[in-house]
Amino acid sequence: MRRDAIETLKRFSGLIIALCTICLGLYWILNSFGLLMIVGYPVTFIGIALGYSAIQRLRFHHNNEGHGIVHFVEGQITYFGPESGGIVAVGDITRVMLRKIGRENVWVIEQPAQPALVIPTNAQGADRLFDAFVLLPNWNVEFTLSRLEDNQSHEDVIWQSNQYLDQSRYIH
Repeated sequence: MRRDAIETLKRFSGLIIALCTICLGLYWILNSFGLLMIVGYPVTFIGIALGYSAIQRLRFHHNNEGHGIVHFVEGQITYFGPESGGIVAVGDITRVMLRKIGRENVWVIEQPAQPALVIPTNAQGADRLFDAFVLLPNWNVEFTLSRLEDNQSHEDVIWQSNQYLDQSRYIH
């Protein structure tokens, strides 16, 4: 198979799995009786939830023609770029911003006592950041997706930690 066909199938694999799950659940509901028909309802709802998640991931994905490579393994974001790069653990993130530099959108991921990690939204593997951002408490998926689709804004704070207001972090 051609490489671009394989990449397209990988990108839409979540949606394909969701549609197959929905079809299986509906088939069991319409063509079975007893226990298998009852199991068909939760299978259908699971397929709908998977489809919703897959559509959000597709909206988050951009072409992989930008500079650099992004990896997300075991709660750690790694970016290797032609001019910069860095590593940040998801638990150490204090702020995530979406900034427009020229014609390109970049993620600005801040952490304490370290320089900000700047990752182009179209870097290879940047769609893995969706999995990292989901781990942030109270991260708003729809707000992030609307900011990604909005070409007018120049800098948006997508998520910010409230660690400075947390009383459990202070001794006194």
